Amino acid sequence: MIAQRRKAPGRRKAEGAARLPRAQAETLSPVGAETNTKDRILEASLHLFNADGVEATSIAAISLRAGIAPGNLTYHFPKKREIIIEILARFEAAMDAINRDLLDGLVRGERSVTAAETVQFLVATMRAIWSNRFFFTSIPAMQDKVILARLSKIETRALSGISQLMQKALDVQVLAPLRYPNTTSVLAENVWHLLWGRIFFQRVGGGNSATLERAVVHKMLTHVGALIQPHTTPEFVTAFCDEINAR
Repeated sequence: MIAQRRKAPGRRKAEGAARLPRAQAETLSPVGAETNTKDRILEASLHLFNADGVEATSIAAISLRAGIAPGNLTYHFPKKREIIIEILARFEAAMDAINRDLLDGLVRGERSVTAAETVQFLVATMRAIWSNRFFFTSIPAMQDKVILARLSKIETRALSGISQLMQKALDVQVLAPLRYPNTTSVLAENVWHLLWGRIFFQRVGGGNSATLERAVVHKMLTHVGALIQPHTTPEFVTAFCDEINAR
């Protein structure tokens, strides 16, 4: 009987643990138990890098947010730099997919240079940049030549994509002929600088707040609209503004 009485509390404790409220259970695994461990580490790292910066984010902090032991993290990523490299590869893939989706469609004639397509392209690009904003706020200070070189390639491909969009707009007379010193390449560079430059004029902390992201995207679209307004047709400007206001 004594042994039975000792076992009973243990059974009740286990049963009680199984009935943890959903909200309480979620705090034990902040980024979700559904994803695999590697993805949980990357999601936790991305959140913390964006919110606090790379240098201020420790392996212990990443482990805590991912809901795993530090040894489990270093099994997958022995060094923090390896986490950054993996996130960078995903950023590269996202940016390439955005460019490919738009430009391939333009080349095949499946898409045209409309205000809606332009805004969709800009929003997708801005969201990719915002989701990986630590690359623009923290990485330059690290002076990692390999990572900086890969970021430069991302910028080069993004500029090429925007420039090709501008050229298509010029071809179909949505964009008026440009006068020196303006060219499609220069205009593309100004648009690109507006895209990633917005993060320096907005509070970069606060994690992945959807409200904050919407504010950044809306500001970016407004400034791009002001930039291209003197060079585009009145019809395009009106449609572009309608697209902004609809978001």
